[in-house]
Amino acid sequence: MTTALSFQEKSPLFVGVDLAKSVFQVAYQNPKSSRFYNRQLTRKEFRRFLTEHQGSLCVGMEACGSAHYWGRECVKMGHEVRILPAITVKYINQGNKDDRNDAHCIWQAMHLPSIKTVKIRDESNQALMSLLKLRDLIIKQKTQLQNNLRGCFYEQGVICGSGSESLIETAETQVKELREENKEWSELIAKVSICAIDLIKGQAKQLQTIDEYITKYTQENESCRKLMTIPYVGPVTAAALYAVMFDPGNFKNARQFAAYAGFAPTHTGTGGRITMGGIPLKGNPVLKRVLYQACLSLYSRNKRMKNQAGQNENTWLARLSRRLPVKKTVCAAADKICRIAWALLHNGECYADEKSTLGIAGIKSKRIMTRHMYDSIITLSEEAEDNKYNR
Repeated sequence: MTTALSFQEKSPLFVGVDLAKSVFQVAYQNPKSSRFYNRQLTRKEFRRFLTEHQGSLCVGMEACGSAHYWGRECVKMGHEVRILPAITVKYINQGNKDDRNDAHCIWQAMHLPSIKTVKIRDESNQALMSLLKLRDLIIKQKTQLQNNLRGCFYEQGVICGSGSESLIETAETQVKELREENKEWSELIAKVSICAIDLIKGQAKQLQTIDEYITKYTQENESCRKLMTIPYVGPVTAAALYAVMFDPGNFKNARQFAAYAGFAPTHTGTGGRITMGGIPLKGNPVLKRVLYQACLSLYSRNKRMKNQAGQNENTWLARLSRRLPVKKTVCAAADKICRIAWALLHNGECYADEKSTLGIAGIKSKRIMTRHMYDSIITLSEEAEDNKYNR
């Protein structure tokens, strides 16, 4: 069995690690003998290898499951960590895909001069992102259940209204009528309906609990409060922006964050000709979904105000909507909000319409947190902190 003491004699400098649940593939080169090692270690052996090695290592790994956990563990042990994008490692691989080749490719990618690395996230940021993903999953399952229940009643000739409340009301009414008819299949349809209704109500209650926690979290977090001063950015959108960005210092500029979020358009070209494409599939799906919905509401409100009062015709959003389709306009607005969010957290200030080209000063929404509301929350937080210490 390979032990950490045998590895200690090799004195590796760059170490490429292919992570897994139980077995880790470790690749490195002995700087003295130039001999290359590519070996398999168990979870305990890998931890002993990191702990008992004399001197600091440069540990490279793919951006995959448990990469941030092992990155934090390596930093605690005094090692340097480089988390590499999986697509970069994939392009280096020239053979078949297995653990040995993956570890070797990670080791090779670490030596590239201009390789982009992923910043290590802390536990609180990952926990917030897990909560947002859970919320997104519950919404998806709730929609599936509602569609299933609608289809069940549609096959019986009953048309359900839109919205979960209308659906539940119609379903409960139909269950009573089916039991009164007392046919062979009536009890079976009633059982299906009752189970679906209970699940939908339970998921609605879970969503309410999660939304209340997110609202409380965003009110206590200073960065989220600043993000909520952006028009049509509510607690969930602010939490998603904060969770994905984490630290504005991780990005060189605002466009880099917008591209990381998946809203900057792709381009391709050769011979001096550049063709712009659509938005890529990459990016955080939770952030893209909630931000798209927020910007769609912003677009609709802007269009409605223009038709009613004839105002906001010269704003950036109005000019863009005249020459682009709806979805392209909404994605462009989402891209701009990503850039504004980065600028606010990077400069440490609140949103000001006179400094922005978004041009939506005439649009009001219940989800907009004004500067007065921001100052009020700051005052209440300080008073609560003082009362806690005075006790």
